[in-house]
Amino acid sequence: MNIRTKAAATALLLGTAAAPALAQAQETSPPAEAAAAAGDDQLQDIVVTAQRRTERLQTAPLSATALDADALTKNAVTNLADLQTATPALSVTNGGIIQNVNIRGIGLASDSPNVTAGVATYVDGLFQPPIVQANSFYDLASVEVLRGPQGTLVGSNSTGGAIFVNSKGPDLDGGIGGYGEVGYGNYNAVTAEGALNLPISATLGVRVAGFYRRHDSYYRDIGPFANAAGRLPTG
Repeated sequence: MNIRTKAAATALLLGTAAAPALAQAQETSPPAEAAAAAGDDQLQDIVVTAQRRTERLQTAPLSATALDADALTKNAVTNLADLQTATPALSVTNGGIIQNVNIRGIGLASDSPNVTAGVATYVDGLFQPPIVQANSFYDLASVEVLRGPQGTLVGSNSTGGAIFVNSKGPDLDGGIGGYGEVGYGNYNAVTAEGALNLPISATLGVRVAGFYRRHDSYYRDIGPFANAAGRLPTG
């Protein structure tokens, strides 16, 4: 009887001692799996050309936000004003025939299109005057928003910062391809956008892109003449 009791007690002690060891082995497994998963989910390098050369944003000595084509689509960025919902410290307000762009509170202080903007906007390397900054975006590769004075590389008209809009170029390795999108919304809003990529040779390619957007006016004429609001009178 005593022998059985001692054997049972010994088995109980062994079982109790083995349980923490098993629990410890189970606890060490999830961190290893988490580390492997973290390796798979590591952030990819973000490449910018803000300093007139291709470099990683993580090592570039500047404060900037870079959005690729997927990020622009996810944030529904179709024009310059939409960038303020996806970029910190950026503010875009309607100034009549132009748009007032401010970064960190510094930007255009006049509604005149003849006044140099405080935030320079470049499309494919070409400076855009304030009067054409309201153009729609389409078929873009990336948009880079630089915060802070950029006079060294961009020009004296960039005391608040600079915005670089980069269109997609021909893809010589992807073959013939492209995309097309259509949409319809309230106020009879109609949108269409598309692009066609044509590689001609190993060093030459053509990419054609375009868009169409329209919608009815937000106003309705209830007077006796029933004019179409937002349209020029005919006849």
